Amino acid sequence: MTRPANLAAHAGTVVTMFAWGTLVPAAKIVLQEFDAWTLSALRVAAAAGVLLVISIGLDGVSWLRTIPWPRALGLGAGIAAFSLLYTVGVALSNPVSAIIVSGASPAIAAIYAALAFRQPLPRGAFGAFCLSTAGAVIAALGTVAPDARASVRGGEWLLVLASLSWTWYSLKAQQWLGSWGQRRVTAVSYFGAALVLTPIYGALLAAGVAAPPPSAPSTPTLALLAWIICAVTLLGGVLWNYGVSRIGIIVTSLYLNLIPLFGIVVAAAFGSYPTGQQLVGCALVIAGVALLRRPKPAG
Repeated sequence: MTRPANLAAHAGTVVTMFAWGTLVPAAKIVLQEFDAWTLSALRVAAAAGVLLVISIGLDGVSWLRTIPWPRALGLGAGIAAFSLLYTVGVALSNPVSAIIVSGASPAIAAIYAALAFRQPLPRGAFGAFCLSTAGAVIAALGTVAPDARASVRGGEWLLVLASLSWTWYSLKAQQWLGSWGQRRVTAVSYFGAALVLTPIYGALLAAGVAAPPPSAPSTPTLALLAWIICAVTLLGGVLWNYGVSRIGIIVTSLYLNLIPLFGIVVAAAFGSYPTGQQLVGCALVIAGVALLRRPKPAG
């Protein structure tokens, strides 16, 4: 792999983490008018539609006839499983425990990839994951009440399974369709996820668990919804897959702990300035990422 491709993969992954870091503050506003289940299904289906239109416009329609539908549905099921497990897991978890599990998710992904897919651990991986996990947890804990305590409510295990589902999807997408290019890989994967999620969402609507989308959402909500679809889901998905294809799932996953950092940056832009605890956590995350990327000493 060339050095420019390597740098582009790292840069693209950082852009992805920034986009994903904006999801929570953006979703908090959108969820004032949209149901959480509706938002989860809508953003994937809309991103799939936009990506398919772009891919058809750039590549024509002939490639659509070569889509391996069993694999597309399998990848879609992986994305759908992540979405459902994460949504329910957060709802059923203790907030402090959810932060700890989320901070450990890159390490969980790395261990799973190494054991199940024989992915090699890069030099400095142990120290990098220790630093970045500790930093992410410290930074995120700065957002909860000081007297909050960790406990296990059951949803934490769903968050672990969500992390494993996303890691499985990320690796299988490259094994099965990586030669297609990451834009089409993401388009087909999201389309498969939409096919899996649509009947589930329909059942949730029928059961009264999910609420239909509002008939007349406000303009700010629509603008943030467009951001979630285009930047967080579409661009973030393509760049994530590009990063995995170039620098591997283990290095790419480590960048996940930058999400709290970017969330803090976005919050600061709206007047909520970081605490000393959050700054210390962010510094540890950056140190962990830098440690993993540190070049081998000469000689």
